Amino acid sequence: MLDVGRLQILVHLSVEGTIARTADVLGFTPSAVSQQLSKLERELDVTLAIRTRTGVRLTEEGNVLVEQVKPVLAQFAAVERKVRDIARQGAGQIRLGSFSSGALALVAPAIGQVRERHPGLRMSLVDVEPPGGLDALRDGRLDLLISHTYPGTRTPELDGLVRIDLLRDPLVAVVPAGWASRGDRLSITELAEMPLVCGGPGDANRTALDRAFFRYDLTPRVEFETRSYAVSLALAAAEAGATVMPRSTVRDPPHTVEVMTLEPIEVRSIFCLHRATSREDSIRTFIERFTEICDELHAEWRDVV
Repeated sequence: MLDVGRLQILVHLSVEGTIARTADVLGFTPSAVSQQLSKLERELDVTLAIRTRTGVRLTEEGNVLVEQVKPVLAQFAAVERKVRDIARQGAGQIRLGSFSSGALALVAPAIGQVRERHPGLRMSLVDVEPPGGLDALRDGRLDLLISHTYPGTRTPELDGLVRIDLLRDPLVAVVPAGWASRGDRLSITELAEMPLVCGGPGDANRTALDRAFFRYDLTPRVEFETRSYAVSLALAAAEAGATVMPRSTVRDPPHTVEVMTLEPIEVRSIFCLHRATSREDSIRTFIERFTEICDELHAEWRDVV
């Protein structure tokens, strides 16, 4: 019998197009994805995918297999969700997933407030960088997922999931004090003249920044690459360069930097996801708390978005 996990890898590979992206989505290493694909090919004694310079191309046999197993895997997933949801009714546990800055700004405050309403509720949290976490949410390993999309990034497929928009989080320029002209706004052309701290190619914030610069035929001077907003803020405070960050990540900036509205305004969308079959009171309570916290955050920059 064919291994379900290997079939799922092949389906994801057909969508993502590269072993590296498939590994990121599934939370595997690229070598693990390659090994499982090779095992599936040996089981069937056929070539399912061909490695190319730009990624992976499925063979005719690979495409036929993907189309045949998609509905079967969907049925397996539906059965697993039902069983997990039935088993969890009254279990008094909720599993949360969130990206780091969302956990800091939203999840941590919400956990404290939810404990007051559900003192016996057990909670857990794992770091999940978007677009990851969707499979874990669908099969019941997670109950609630906080995720985001940046300008220029693709919105993932949400089949079987409910999306609730929480916050429009504007991207702001964080500039060493004295670097910018007077005022609280900074144009993209002024930012182009500064050394920058930003994520590496392919990171969501870098994609958004490249997109903003491209519209004005400009090239960002990225001299420091980091995915950590804490490191970006520290480098800006040390006058190493300017950076662009979501407003929610710089609520209490050091006095050595200025937080400026970036023109044109770009916005990160933050949302939560849960299974359509989930009806637990604890999930509803979490969503209510998230909404209240987001309303408080938005009130701090209502003049921006």
